[in-house]
Amino acid sequence: MAIAAVAFSTWALLTLPLQGAVILVVASVLGWSGWLTFSDVRPVRSRKVIATYP
Repeated sequence: MAIAAVAFSTWALLTLPLQGAVILVVASVLGWSGWLTFSDVRPVRSRKVIATYP
């Protein structure tokens, strides 16, 4: 997720006007930090295992 945020931010800063790029970069950082915060708070623990082979 961090790699995607960095790649998107790089693209935005190189191709878009500065004001729009800054807004998108800040939104990307906030989205990544929110994802990191909430995915660590409530990890998914499945009791069922799905077999990937027959």
